[in-house]
Amino acid sequence: MMKVIISNGHFKFILGPAAEEANYRKILVDFITAGYPTRKVKKLISFLGLSRFGGVKRLLNREELIPEALVHPLWFPELIIQTGVIIRNITKTTKYSEWVNDIALRLYGSQASQIVENSKANIYHYRSGYGHNSVKVAKQKGMVALCDHSIAHPAVLQYLINNQGRLPVNGEAGPMNKFWSNVLSDINQADEVLVNSDFVKETFINQGWEPGRVHVVYTGLDKEFLHAIPECASKSVAKESIKLMFAGELGARKGGEILIRALQKITDLPWQLEIIGSITPAIKEQFDTFLSDNRVTVSGFLPRLDLAKYMSKADIFIFPSLAEGSARVIFMAMVCGCYVITTPNSGSIIKDGFHGALVSPGSVDELEKAIRQSLIMERETISNIGRTNSELIRTDYTQDQYGENIFNVYENVLMQADDSDD
Repeated sequence: MMKVIISNGHFKFILGPAAEEANYRKILVDFITAGYPTRKVKKLISFLGLSRFGGVKRLLNREELIPEALVHPLWFPELIIQTGVIIRNITKTTKYSEWVNDIALRLYGSQASQIVENSKANIYHYRSGYGHNSVKVAKQKGMVALCDHSIAHPAVLQYLINNQGRLPVNGEAGPMNKFWSNVLSDINQADEVLVNSDFVKETFINQGWEPGRVHVVYTGLDKEFLHAIPECASKSVAKESIKLMFAGELGARKGGEILIRALQKITDLPWQLEIIGSITPAIKEQFDTFLSDNRVTVSGFLPRLDLAKYMSKADIFIFPSLAEGSARVIFMAMVCGCYVITTPNSGSIIKDGFHGALVSPGSVDELEKAIRQSLIMERETISNIGRTNSELIRTDYTQDQYGENIFNVYENVLMQADDSDD
């Protein structure tokens, strides 16, 4: 009988919904995570009147539809990781916080080991970077160690950023800092790996992994986000400029400079760009004039459900990333009815000419051309593509479907384990 432990790590992560779906299918025996809003924690927050603070709101948002008896919150690693966040914010560098985070992740793995040791699961589904000693314990107990990794392989991540999204020669590794080196060691302990896009799988194959050991499941959108989308999306009318949108951290990895340089070349067509999210200091310094242009709106960080309302008013979503796992914002933009311009490295499901446009990572000229074509496109065509995108996500990329696909992977890895034992 299938039984699974899911280890989420810190913060709100996709393994929370994965655990919720596993519980729904009655296969979840333990859910390990860092700080978690148990009943006692929520009562304390209410008593102290802390729920108005942003950090506390984010903690409360980690709750999943899982029986509390199955949840194992690890608070000491949570306190250490939050200390690392404070240090990074004060020093404006990761030089010191990197060591603090490493301590937090190793302690998390050590404490998770005790839960794994006492569990009767036959699958240990853990987040990369958070396994450490717990993976060894799981394998000693005969569990299948399934590592969940949600971005390009650590050995190629920085290489992609440094080389405009191009992969290295097969087997060649790029530079890695201490954090990513530890994540890589954690991945290499796994029996099988679960990734969130075909692009990420490609990066693993580039680094010598057998394709059969790398399983792909695209994440799905939850009902809460879908319900937050206005029923009648207020798209641009014919007399207005096309509304372009970018969401995420506008920086090197997500193609921030490429997007800006492409738009700077479009001086003969009207456009409006809204940037939702943070902007790196390097982009702010280099492109201050562009960011001050009256055609550019910088909205900053928005809560997830508010993002649904903003996206519903955009026509074109642009995300020229050099390296992702599977950019969730693209799925959000699609379900909100946007035409999407992105790169294969975003790890999305976008098909060129059908859901929008795919451009080569790092190419300003290709991105400019794709944006130009969308700006002169018939409004009805853009709207029709947007509706097609929305219907696709609502049909095939919901959290329910994600849960079903995860369940199929569990069956597959158990079957492979049984075959290898024979």
